[in-house]
Amino acid sequence: MSRSRTALLAVCLSAVTSALTATPAAAGPTTLPAAGPGADGSPGMLAAMRRDLGLTADQARDRMAHETAAHRTAKAVRLALGDRQAGVWYDAATGALGVAVTDQSAADRARAAGASPTVVRYDQRHLDRATAAVAALVGRDRPAGVNGWGTDARGNAVVVTVNRTTAPPGLAARLRALDDAVRVVETDSSPAQQGGDVRGGDAWTPGTETNCSIGFAATGAGGSKHFLTAGHCTNDYTTSQAAYGKDGTQLGVSGASTNGATGDYGRVDVTAAGWNLSATVNGYGNGDVTVTGGGDTVVGQSVCRSGQTTGWHCGTVTELDYTAVYGSLSVNGLVKTDACSEAGDSGGSWVSGTTAVGLHEGGTTNGCHVSTHVAYFQPVNKALSAYGLTLYTGSTPPPSTGCSGYQSSYSGSLTGSTTTAYQPNGTYYQSTVSGTHKACLRGPAGADFDLYLQKWNGSAWDTVATSNGATSDESVSYAGTAGYYVYKVVADSGTGNYTLAVTKP
Repeated sequence: MSRSRTALLAVCLSAVTSALTATPAAAGPTTLPAAGPGADGSPGMLAAMRRDLGLTADQARDRMAHETAAHRTAKAVRLALGDRQAGVWYDAATGALGVAVTDQSAADRARAAGASPTVVRYDQRHLDRATAAVAALVGRDRPAGVNGWGTDARGNAVVVTVNRTTAPPGLAARLRALDDAVRVVETDSSPAQQGGDVRGGDAWTPGTETNCSIGFAATGAGGSKHFLTAGHCTNDYTTSQAAYGKDGTQLGVSGASTNGATGDYGRVDVTAAGWNLSATVNGYGNGDVTVTGGGDTVVGQSVCRSGQTTGWHCGTVTELDYTAVYGSLSVNGLVKTDACSEAGDSGGSWVSGTTAVGLHEGGTTNGCHVSTHVAYFQPVNKALSAYGLTLYTGSTPPPSTGCSGYQSSYSGSLTGSTTTAYQPNGTYYQSTVSGTHKACLRGPAGADFDLYLQKWNGSAWDTVATSNGATSDESVSYAGTAGYYVYKVVADSGTGNYTLAVTKP
């Protein structure tokens, strides 16, 4: 092999490594794609939204459709603005997606992407610094009374919730002095992680402890069976803690636990014969939900929760990336809501439409019997990714029609939002002649997978073809010259298996 040929291959191999961390430079869409599967919501969620949010049947259906469209707009905003936006939220009053920006140029681009911009004082980097300052003070001094903190996108502030009955004098003033972006909200209660002792419904029992709730079924490598729940429910997994089902018989063992700075999620390994996975979430008389995929949320979005203590309740997302404080334990990366929950609901399912979004983590003590509700959940995609699991869904396998007649076919799995895979088989391919490159992607219902074709330009990978619609079914066709190419598959939202059929010149 010639020295120049060897050098070229070395450069290309280095480029593939660089491409694995690069974001394709694709222009953002200027109009919204059609709403994806599940936009109308499940009957159970719609019924609970009418009850808990005070909506009519038509209003509940309209809200679900508007929220689905808002997710598409959020995607366009991320592509158009990157870190020039300081948070997005769903505005129930207008049915539109709001976005915080710090200058008129960014506002114009957000408006072109279909969002309603608000010019604010602080950019995302400033809010991140303020959040870090709060975390440093709490971590260093461990003051009593701090319930938690998170970013309020609509208010352009870092909001710290403090229990005035237990906080030391001057704590609120110390927190406000950290940064002008810090806002303190005082309350008379504190949160509690919920792993209570009420049995029934979709309950499961960790060893000899009190009941928790099942989150979502999932599969692992080789078809192993599991379900996700709260990490504080499985925290004795190192002792082979037995897991019992709602009928009192053992279904398996606690397999893993994370409960602290990186989140609150756990895995139960379903090993006993006779226990089968189900994609259904118990609607407690409101109509069960069949999960079709996993996804993320935005502020203002309506969500519903299922747990063995209080059943089925709905609310809206109020903050993302929230830190909840339980005495000396802080749990980061949560989603804060205004739904109600109580002890024993821990680990239960949070859904939006037919999309799995979270695992119940904690909330206000006696939360369904007080006037102000606060409940937190752990985003489910992080748990799936951490344990290398695939959400067990009720969607049908990707159809074989529409991807026939291609030269080769590859398969893979995306385990969380922004997860990326490269094909063929994790690397690039070479085309020695000019011609048409074609690919057809088929993924799970309810997910949003995107497809990019990239070509090596001698020093970097250029995106030459893009298909980034609102579903996981995508296709590209590109007339190109000889060179090195790679397909990039990205999960914008949702999880699951996919197939990619390709033809090269």
